Amino acid sequence: VERLILLSPVGVNDDAGKYHKERKERIQSSFRSRIMYGIYEGLFNNSTPGVLLRSIGASRSYSWVLGYIQRRLPEIDTIEEQTAVADYLFHSNTLPGSGEYGIQRVLKADIIAKRPLQNRIPKLQVDKVSFLYGSHDWMDINGGIATQLLCTDPQKKMPDVDMHIVDKAGHLLMLQNWQAVNAGIIQAGGGSITKQESQDLKLVKPTAQSATDVGLAA
Repeated sequence: VERLILLSPVGVNDDAGKYHKERKERIQSSFRSRIMYGIYEGLFNNSTPGVLLRSIGASRSYSWVLGYIQRRLPEIDTIEEQTAVADYLFHSNTLPGSGEYGIQRVLKADIIAKRPLQNRIPKLQVDKVSFLYGSHDWMDINGGIATQLLCTDPQKKMPDVDMHIVDKAGHLLMLQNWQAVNAGIIQAGGGSITKQESQDLKLVKPTAQSATDVGLAA
């Protein structure tokens, strides 16, 4: 592998960053928040989205999936495309489970990896790693920033890491702004793109505040 391209990846961050500290504080701020998180944690550790969908019947679960797409992915604005994506997600989650049962082995309930990628990528024998996140992504982009900062030691051979934000997209950026994602993949793979193709791509570089935000300040 010469180049690794990660599209809104889960499991990058550790729990030392500002985002996760603030999230923990919100959870601990009230009794109700702690109870709700406890229920969620129990469900996460003992179930999967596929188990839930399979338990409520095909008709209702398909309606849920289609409704989710229509609410959360307004960029997919034709019924043909909505139905195609709904069919894919429905069948992926309602067929007998397989890889879904690995979620709890990889992630903790707070969606932090048990072995965060930000600490593993610097050790990879890869020339270049590129992160692409959506502009309103629910994945924390600080994972990509932390990885950039951890790969800047001039005394060690580490991957060259860059990160781009894809405009008008969230976690499912390859569906929400596929043109910009295609351009980003071409660029990350060493190809060239036009100025028009790059208009929805924003290169992100760490700032002076970044190390503090991601929990890497000395």
